[in-house]
Amino acid sequence: MAYATKKNTKSKKAFKTTDEKIGTHAKHFNPKFIAYVEKNKKLPWQKGWQTSGSDNFWNQVNATTNKAYKYFLNQISLSMEAEANGWGNKWITKKNIIANGGTFKGSPTWVYGWFYWEQVQTNEKGEVVKDSNGKDVKKNGYNFKTYAVWNTDQCEGLPTKLQSTDEEDAVEYTP
Repeated sequence: MAYATKKNTKSKKAFKTTDEKIGTHAKHFNPKFIAYVEKNKKLPWQKGWQTSGSDNFWNQVNATTNKAYKYFLNQISLSMEAEANGWGNKWITKKNIIANGGTFKGSPTWVYGWFYWEQVQTNEKGEVVKDSNGKDVKKNGYNFKTYAVWNTDQCEGLPTKLQSTDEEDAVEYTP
């Protein structure tokens, strides 16, 4: 197992490389995916499930921002978890559960995910770099991170706006 060391840190704490993180994700995701297909006789993105009163696949959302998870593997993982457990479509981190006065019901479940990032580019003076059309130059991509997220149906004491509902929630999705 290869490890890289973080620069500019006093401790020599090692962290996993992206390849190692992806391997860990695959160990957890692949068996769930195979079991899902065998049980349901269909792929997770094929129409046939209903979560939170909706048959819209791109409906798994971050409970605090109400934005859809942008990367398709998040949607697949979260949709399979929600369907298997009869949960709604809203997901939240432990930090946000605590910040909003919530608690966990029973044993929490968590999933791995890919996270989209976008950054406006700046020059040495801190000025925003513009392209030939005068638009901000942006850099973006995906990072694999292993944040734990819980479905809001696993929580108690969250504000109503963060809870899953039986009706389809409005979702902001920007591919």
